[in-house]
Amino acid sequence: MKQITSVAEFKEAKAAWDGYIVITDDTGNTVHRPRCANVDISNFREKVLANKGRHGAYYFVEDLVEAMEAFTPRPKKCDNCRPK
Repeated sequence: MKQITSVAEFKEAKAAWDGYIVITDDTGNTVHRPRCANVDISNFREKVLANKGRHGAYYFVEDLVEAMEAFTPRPKKCDNCRPK
């Protein structure tokens, strides 16, 4: 698991064919496939860069089981990309 802390890391994670992106948030955590439209650079910039991660973070995880078990509360699967 790797926390995504820069635009370059975000772009690298988005370009991946394998793995998952977990977005943590005060309102709940969500796991996405890297190319999901809901994983958006403008939201990343706001949450991670502008707000300095006060309300959440972005992580790249190679395995779905790890993605589901490593975070509390347990992330929900994105309704748009439906990670498997």
